[in-house]
Amino acid sequence: MRFPNLNNTNYAKWAICMEVVLVHRGLWSMVWVPVSRFELDGMEKAASMIAAEVEVLKKKQDVSKMDEARAELILHVDDGQLSHMHSCDLLKIWETLEHLHCAARFTASLAL
Repeated sequence: MRFPNLNNTNYAKWAICMEVVLVHRGLWSMVWVPVSRFELDGMEKAASMIAAEVEVLKKKQDVSKMDEARAELILHVDDGQLSHMHSCDLLKIWETLEHLHCAARFTASLAL
């Protein structure tokens, strides 16, 4: 799948396309660790419990698949975005890009 690399103007489209690429290659679970927010009895879990479960699942991830997913992300961004890609935690990278680009979009709309 071909799509433009992430730059300062195309985050919304890039994020969707990048997620599709990672899902197609079986790497999305390296970025987004699936943890239920609810207990078996239907009660909502505490945030600390969810965070602990995420950490346990992250430690079980295949290092080579994590490296492959990180490489896919890095290969699909412009040079100006590389400074946001240093973490080994793929969720942190994904969330950093989301916060940066969504905040920039909000600031631009305020300026208008």
